[in-house]
Amino acid sequence: MAVRMEGSVLSRLRTIFLFYALFTAAVGTAATLGAPHGSRGLRVGIAIALVALMAHWLVGWSRDRFPAGLEPLEWVVLAAPGLVVESVAENGGYFGALLFRSYYGTRRQFWCRLALVQIVPATRLVVGMVEQRPITPTEYVAVVLFGLLVPPMAWFLRGIGEQNGRLIARERAQLAGAERLSAATDRRTVYEVATATATDLTGGDARVLLALHDAAGPLRIVETGGRVTAPPDLVARVGGPHVDYLGPADHARLRAASGLPPVPGGLLVVPITAAGRHLGLLGVSGRVKPPTTSLVAWGSRVAEALRRVDLNAELTFRAYHDPLTTLANRALLESRLEQALGERRTAGQVALLLLDLDGFKQVNDVHGHPAGDELLRAIAGRLQRCVRETDTVARLGGDEFAILLSGVDDPELVSTTADRVVAAVREPIEVEGRTVTVGVSVGVAVAEPGGTAGVRELIRAGDQAMYRRKATRAGGWERYEAGLRR
Repeated sequence: MAVRMEGSVLSRLRTIFLFYALFTAAVGTAATLGAPHGSRGLRVGIAIALVALMAHWLVGWSRDRFPAGLEPLEWVVLAAPGLVVESVAENGGYFGALLFRSYYGTRRQFWCRLALVQIVPATRLVVGMVEQRPITPTEYVAVVLFGLLVPPMAWFLRGIGEQNGRLIARERAQLAGAERLSAATDRRTVYEVATATATDLTGGDARVLLALHDAAGPLRIVETGGRVTAPPDLVARVGGPHVDYLGPADHARLRAASGLPPVPGGLLVVPITAAGRHLGLLGVSGRVKPPTTSLVAWGSRVAEALRRVDLNAELTFRAYHDPLTTLANRALLESRLEQALGERRTAGQVALLLLDLDGFKQVNDVHGHPAGDELLRAIAGRLQRCVRETDTVARLGGDEFAILLSGVDDPELVSTTADRVVAAVREPIEVEGRTVTVGVSVGVAVAEPGGTAGVRELIRAGDQAMYRRKATRAGGWERYEAGLRR
C-alpha cells in the first residue's frame, strides 16, 4: 500500500534528519560565503546552489519521494564547497545529507549512494593537490570511513522504521476493513471486504482465496463456486482448526486437486471460526510468507461478520417463511401481493389462488401429527412444481396455502395452473410408510390491469370463492365471479 504513515518511526526519523540536514547545510552555506579561497562570484554561486538543494529536500520530504536521477547532482552540489573551504570538516551539509538521504531510495540506490558520497572528499583532495592545500591523511580517512559507515547505520534504522510503518498500515487496514464489515448485510459483501483487506495486509503482493462451508457442508471457494478438494494428507491441515502454512509443493497439489490454476509460492491457511463453529478458511499465497499474526486477527473479524450476517439472514428468513415447509408465510405473501398489484398497470393480471386441503384432519387423527407434518411438506413441494419460478407459494397456516401469479399475460395460465394444482394434490402421497390421499378446494381471484382492487379485497374474494367450492364437498377450483373494483 502506498500510504504515508504520518506517525510511524520511519516518518519521524526522516523528519528529524531533515532538520539536521537543513541545519548542517545552512552551516556549510555560511562557511562557503566566508571561505578564504575562490572568487566572490564562485562562493555566492555555491551558496545559492546549497539553498536550492535545501529547498529540494523540503519538497522531496513533503512528497515522501525523490527523483532518482537528481541524486548525483545533489552530491555534486555538496562537493562544491570543497573548492573554496579550508577543510572537509567545514563542509557541514555533507554529514547531514548522508543521514537524511539514507532514508530514501531502493537497495540499488543505496549502493550507488555509497559510491557517490566519496565525491565530497575526492573533490577536496583534488583541489588540495592543485592549489597546494593538502588534506591530511587522518582527515581524509575519517571522512571516507564516515561516508562508508553512516549509510548502513541509517539503512538499519530505516528498516526498523519501515517495519513500524507496515505494522501501522496493517492496523489501519484492519480498522478500515472492520468498519466495512460492520456494514455488510450479505456474504458477498463480506467476501469482497475480506479479500480486499487481506490483500492490503500483505502489501498487495499476495493472492487471497476465501472458502466457506455451504448448506451441504463442503468448503466452497467463494470466487469460483468450486469445492476445495484436498489430497488425503492435507485434509486435516486445510480443514482443521489451526493455522498452517503449506509450502510451494503442497500448495500446488491443493490447487491442482481443487481445479485452480497454479500460482507461485506457499499458502497460509487461516481457519475462520466463530463460537466453536468452523465456517471456512482464508488462504493467502505468495512468494514470501504473509504476515501470520495480522491475518489471523483479520480471520477472526471475518468469522464474526459471517456469523452476524448468517444470523440476520436466518432471522429474516424465519420472519417471512413458514418453519415447517419453508414456504413464504402470510406476511411475505401480502408484501409481494401489494407489490404485484402496484405493477399491474404494466405487468398484466395478478391472480391469487387460496387453497384449503380436504381430508387433512382425518390424516392427522388417524396417523398422528408427524404424518400430518410430512404430508404438508410433500404438498408444499408439489405446489412449487406447479408454478413458475417468479410465482409465490405460501402457507397461511394449518392446511391452508396460497399461490400468487403475477404478470399474467396468458388468459389460460390461471386456469391451467389451478387444474395442475388440483391434480397434483390429489395424487396419493407416501407418509411414514402409508399411502394417503387428500383433496383440495381452491378459490381464484384475478385483478385486472388498471383495476383498483387492493390486497384485502383480493384475499377476501379468493376466500369467498374457496369456501363456496369447499361447500360443494367435491373439491376442485372456483373463480370469484362477482367482479372486483376497477
